[in-house]
Amino acid sequence: MFRLLLAAILSVVSTVVGVTTITQTCTEAGGCPSEATCSPTARTSAATQRVRKELRTLSAEEWSKVTNAIWTMKNTELAAGITAYGSAFKPYDYFVAKHAAATTDSRGDQAHFSDAFMTWHSAFVLEFEEALLAVDSSIGGMPYWDSTIAEPSILSETYFGSSPGTGDGQQVVDGPFANFPVGSASVVNSFSAYFGQNGADATMNYNGPSTGFLRGETSSVSDSVVVRYGGQPTLIPSADWETCANIDGTWTEWYACLERGQPSIHSSQHVGIGGMGGGDFEDPVTSPNDAIFMFHHANLDRNKMWYQLRTSSRWSAAWDFPAVGGIKFGFGMMAGQDEMFEGINLNEVVSSNWPFTKGQLGLVADSDASAGDVVTHSDVLCLMSPWNAPYTYDDFGGCAMFGADPTAGCGVVDVPATPSPTPSPVQRGQQTITGKIYCDNQFSFYFNGQLVATDPVAFTPHQAVQVSFEWDGVSDKVYAIECQDYA
Repeated sequence: MFRLLLAAILSVVSTVVGVTTITQTCTEAGGCPSEATCSPTARTSAATQRVRKELRTLSAEEWSKVTNAIWTMKNTELAAGITAYGSAFKPYDYFVAKHAAATTDSRGDQAHFSDAFMTWHSAFVLEFEEALLAVDSSIGGMPYWDSTIAEPSILSETYFGSSPGTGDGQQVVDGPFANFPVGSASVVNSFSAYFGQNGADATMNYNGPSTGFLRGETSSVSDSVVVRYGGQPTLIPSADWETCANIDGTWTEWYACLERGQPSIHSSQHVGIGGMGGGDFEDPVTSPNDAIFMFHHANLDRNKMWYQLRTSSRWSAAWDFPAVGGIKFGFGMMAGQDEMFEGINLNEVVSSNWPFTKGQLGLVADSDASAGDVVTHSDVLCLMSPWNAPYTYDDFGGCAMFGADPTAGCGVVDVPATPSPTPSPVQRGQQTITGKIYCDNQFSFYFNGQLVATDPVAFTPHQAVQVSFEWDGVSDKVYAIECQDYA
């Protein structure tokens, strides 16, 4: 038994002998977005977009509305909330449970460490925003936390309370989210009506820890409220933020920039605030238990929107989001342990075991015939692009988003003077193709009939080997691999 994981720096058209798991984009595999739904020329009127603001720019009254609405979501069950606030309402623990379901999907994590990370989380934050506004529409839009700004600290009595927590067990006992409850793992079953829509051939494998709380299955934390074991948030250098926002590359390259930086724009906050050892914001399964989660991920969506705005000409190729052979990337200690599985490709439903619908995300009215349509990764890229999303951000004001040139007048984020360290797509002509092969236990790899690489170790189970070879940029590409399983 073997798998070929060829995570090419380039997206390459492939004719494969004996193997069918080469990553391809929609320009190679088909299924690219339509101009009617995705092109900047099909954009929404700016007047219809609500504005998401940096949370520290809100007045005390505005911030109080946000925190009060979140507490209402925490303390109100689904049926009662829908009766009181309408169909867009969801309880707070609905979102913790939905995150747990995506993370423990039987096909593999549908929400993290792949190109699907931001499509899933953008939809997730938007569904949360719809629920928040159902409770109090005067909030206007989901606030975000700009992690390039140090002061005033968000970990304070005014915003999210202390880190580490100042309770006896490092519980968060100060700030507007003091003693924010962690639900029971069994609450997941109360949302079973949402499971398995779209006929997904997947199961949700979340069962909860032995403590009975709505935390990751390996968690030993037994506190009934949010705990933090970390410290102050990681201050992200503005130059790092701008490099990712302005990268002239594929979606995969943009995501790698967001995740793999030192510090990581995404992951460093989970570890830094939650703390190693199972603090709630650090728990990868149920990190939305900490209220800071949505504000952090709204900020990541803001970077995504900047990237899409700067690279708007890539819309027709869906920013080269993988259409076939999507890969979960190994990061940190898992580097090199890339994995390929279903559910994370361009035209697949976002987390189909517990999906998002166009109606839930406010992309169409509840009365619209398509309100119940489940959302694909392609839908998120197109319908939640800077020109189509039902929201925008406060620092997009200087951009001529709805003019002839969608990148004109963007004065807030300047293009860095030095090139991005992440590779840009190589143009036609001689190209270097680089990737990893995972073949248990021995392999010989051929490209266009020529032996390119053999396993350098006679027998090492489950190792990934990096290969690199040249292509003339013109001829067809034929890959073949011979694998031997010693089991």
